[in-house]
Amino acid sequence: MSFYDLPAWKTSSFNGFKHKYLYIRSSDSSKPVILFLHGFPDGPLGFSATIPYFIHAGYGVLAPELLGYGDTSKPEEIQAYASKNICYILGALLKHENIEEKIIVLGHDFGSSLAARFVQFYPDLAKGLILASAGYSPPGKPFDPDVINAVLSPITGYENVGYIKFMSRPDAAQIIEDHFAAFVALGYAESQVWKERLCPTGAMEKTLKEDYICPMASWVTDDWKRDIAGFILHTGLEAPARWYQALVQGVHIPGEEGLNPNIGIPTLFLQTTEDAVMTGLFTPEGQAPYFSDFTSKPFKTGHWIFAEDPKGSATAILDWFKEKNF
Repeated sequence: MSFYDLPAWKTSSFNGFKHKYLYIRSSDSSKPVILFLHGFPDGPLGFSATIPYFIHAGYGVLAPELLGYGDTSKPEEIQAYASKNICYILGALLKHENIEEKIIVLGHDFGSSLAARFVQFYPDLAKGLILASAGYSPPGKPFDPDVINAVLSPITGYENVGYIKFMSRPDAAQIIEDHFAAFVALGYAESQVWKERLCPTGAMEKTLKEDYICPMASWVTDDWKRDIAGFILHTGLEAPARWYQALVQGVHIPGEEGLNPNIGIPTLFLQTTEDAVMTGLFTPEGQAPYFSDFTSKPFKTGHWIFAEDPKGSATAILDWFKEKNF
């Protein structure tokens, strides 16, 4: 049975939007629900190989298609993608499903920053936080790719986030759709390829317009390539690209003013050491001062840790759960 054939998928309408999500209750009443928050462009599919380990261990699973993805609503207003609004929706989802016990929030890519913001907006709703690939940044700060590249490039030897300048352009979605095969190959290429073909300013657009098919990572199977391409095509690119526009335009900043930058619940950071985008951007040493209880676990994977090493990543999380008595 494929991930999207599971009978636990639901579609509900609340807060003015339609929402699709996977919800499986905890089979062990002593164990909490894990809220899985995805990034771009894979949606909950990026967790599909990892989620079964948590179900088998008795934990509940709540994995929404976030705003702009899959069959969830795709508002055109950029303000709808502000962190405060998305977190409010997630809180409403918990209430809609009558989830009253404190949850564990797990985020990857864009979902990592969202996970951190959720526990800051709603500190009484979560007992643990997991950040994967992308780490923690304090709330209310602007995101300027040029500034980040200028700081990191002398350290890494290349620009890490130049692609975000392209992704935040209004024409990016159409360019990707016009060169879709090249986009899928680039997105799931070996990390070394990203250093040349994705990360530097202008590289992503050039790669797409050349219709260059990058060598894909060794873990990518034909089934994965089919499933991820199908999900992205079903979603479309225009709405997911609004997450990048919201990031660069700083729509989050007003709503995040006044949030406590420190997080007082146990937090696990899964550091993807071969991730060309995140290298140097999120270090354990830079994040630890914001947390009262911080654990970092390095993984020798690229960006897509839960697809590349589902067993290893799940085992590390479950071991941490035991340590924290979750």
